[in-house]
Amino acid sequence: MRTIVISGGASAIGRAVAVAFRARGCHVITVDGSKADVVADLAVQAGRDNALRKIKELTNGRVDSVIVSAQTATGDPGTILGLNFFAATQLVEGLRSLLVTGPAPRVVLVSCEAILQPHDLAIIDACLAKDEYEARSAAASAPEFAYASSKLALSYWVKQQAVSHQWSGAGIILNAVAPGVEGTKTPPVTDSEESRAAPDRTPPTRIGRSPQPNELAALIVFLASPENSHIIGQTIFCDGGAEAALRPHHV
Repeated sequence: MRTIVISGGASAIGRAVAVAFRARGCHVITVDGSKADVVADLAVQAGRDNALRKIKELTNGRVDSVIVSAQTATGDPGTILGLNFFAATQLVEGLRSLLVTGPAPRVVLVSCEAILQPHDLAIIDACLAKDEYEARSAAASAPEFAYASSKLALSYWVKQQAVSHQWSGAGIILNAVAPGVEGTKTPPVTDSEESRAAPDRTPPTRIGRSPQPNELAALIVFLASPENSHIIGQTIFCDGGAEAALRPHHV
């Protein structure tokens, strides 16, 4: 029986993934702010440490897959970064010692189609340097870019780490998925002039609707299962063709 850890597992995409894995007979451990097997505030360091400790208590020393879907697009920009990037990467890194013991360890992180929208390089650089204080400071200066930057940094982290000795070299496969943005624009974190002026570069989906949680769950379950043996370091768009319409010459 595979043991699956899902952050954000009490709602939306995470809940759909939990349902799908349970239907496969897997042991699922959900992590969320409430109504989960592990209740923790992942936006802050103490909450992440508490979550990791509780997760390890609920396993027998092995985790087969980690799915990171806990995220937010609204609120304080520091909280957005803390949850979307730092909690995501720290959870995966903190469970690496349990992943490496399994026969087919897999990690899938939920990014977002918002990575195609305007972003702030100072925020991204601080995230990739794992400097949360600096990242939060940069986001305070450019709050309208906090969400897109947090998700782009996450996709960059996946691509950079996935092919390293620490991850694929140890048999752990990392990937990300990028759901389509609900509506036409990621909710701004402020009502600033800069936020209102930020261009909307996300086109409507080509099939006329956003993906449903169960549709995203099907993709995530495949990527997080032994059946996926060769897709590594990718951010796969599940957006009804919006990314293809926006970047027809980008491969």
